[in-house]
Amino acid sequence: MQLASPSDEVRELREKVLRQERAARHFLEVLIHDVRARQRGVNTSAELLANELQGQLNGTVQEILNHIHGEVTRMNLLMAAVSGYADTMPGARYAMTTIPLEIPLQSALSEVGAMVRESGTTVNAGVLPKVYGDPGRLASLFRHLITNAILYRGNAPPRIEIRTEPDAGRCLVSVRDNGIGIGGEYTDRLFVPFFRLHGADIPGTGLGLATCKNIVEAHGGKIWIASKICEGTTFFFTLALATEED
Repeated sequence: MQLASPSDEVRELREKVLRQERAARHFLEVLIHDVRARQRGVNTSAELLANELQGQLNGTVQEILNHIHGEVTRMNLLMAAVSGYADTMPGARYAMTTIPLEIPLQSALSEVGAMVRESGTTVNAGVLPKVYGDPGRLASLFRHLITNAILYRGNAPPRIEIRTEPDAGRCLVSVRDNGIGIGGEYTDRLFVPFFRLHGADIPGTGLGLATCKNIVEAHGGKIWIASKICEGTTFFFTLALATEED
């Protein structure tokens, strides 16, 4: 009997892991679809009940209906975040190409433009290089980090500084804010799905930074944080620089 070579075993193991990752993503996608269908059913039932009782609603019933609509809205936001997280899990397909990093950054700023204006946020970016990555996922990465800086701002208007520098043949990106900062004992937990340092005090789903971690790691990089209470937070991550041939 011929034994399998080590390279064959490694290849089979990788294929098995990939199948498991895709199965997990498929499970999440089906779950999200079914939960959203139930949400629509609950919302429709609440609307039908409100129409049926039109003119007869007392304060208590109206409060209950408002609560139902509020919970459905929050569930919609959660499902959107879960869907975004599933879309970046290992095994997801990435459209990798050479792109100026400024393009996904500007795309992200367009998406959160209203939040930036309403909060008085200033975003300054230095000269950004060309990188090898997925434009849509990199835009999502910047969007999550910018949103995070705005949500966890201090008393002063948010100020975000984005800088890059070469790092052993790769690109080191830093996204620094002047927000409330966090204690060092929490930095390792920030990228854990559904971890929320401030609970319900600050809106969010607990999946934004976990999604960022998925995106960076899918690009072959790593992401980490440096922060102190009341001294702001800096997120660092690495990306592949575009080669001269690209």
